[in-house]
Amino acid sequence: MSDSDSLREVNAEILIYNLETAWSPAAAEICLYGAYFVLVAFYLHALLTRRMAKQTFLTIAIIALFILCTIHCAFILAATTLNNRIYVRLDAGLPFVKDQNRYSKLTLATQVVYVTSNVIADGIFIFRCYAIWNFRLKVVLLPIFMTLALAAFGYFTAIDAAAGSRFVGLNTSDILNLIELTDDDRVDGINCGSYLVARPRSSASEWKKDSKQILHRMRNDNPAPCTL
Repeated sequence: MSDSDSLREVNAEILIYNLETAWSPAAAEICLYGAYFVLVAFYLHALLTRRMAKQTFLTIAIIALFILCTIHCAFILAATTLNNRIYVRLDAGLPFVKDQNRYSKLTLATQVVYVTSNVIADGIFIFRCYAIWNFRLKVVLLPIFMTLALAAFGYFTAIDAAAGSRFVGLNTSDILNLIELTDDDRVDGINCGSYLVARPRSSASEWKKDSKQILHRMRNDNPAPCTL
């Protein structure tokens, strides 16, 4: 076997590896989208059949979020296909500058849609907390500011990455960076929701009353030791 044949085999193995690496996140995206489609259909069915059709905000937010997730999934598939095209042209020694520019723009659009969908999801959490706390704005001011700050940071990161981007492929590290970008506010929203659901529609005076009752019970159950 000549050196040129060995080089071709190595290049073919590298190309196959790059294609598999590029399609792995896309395959995961499709699986998650299928599960999400079922959840959205179930939720809309529950809204319409359980006399909750008046929840206009939640209905609109869920539909908008589903549309954005559909667009995001389509962008992921398009970016992966274009990514594979660049790998093939690169391996064949053909020019790929135009495809690289298209890939950068498509990646920017994908990240913008991703950040926007997370902002809407956090908005749903905040609205539920806002309703549970009798529509008191001061309770949700901090989550609102955190969501807006993280959204601004997410858009800035996406635009900055697209402005100075070079072709690196659709690898796992890029997706992990995007997930880390929006996980903090998602976790804050979940924690806030679970914390508020445990005490729905409680006022400040009720909290003080409950605290006094708990302290009174603790003193009765654990009397102070006698001193000589």
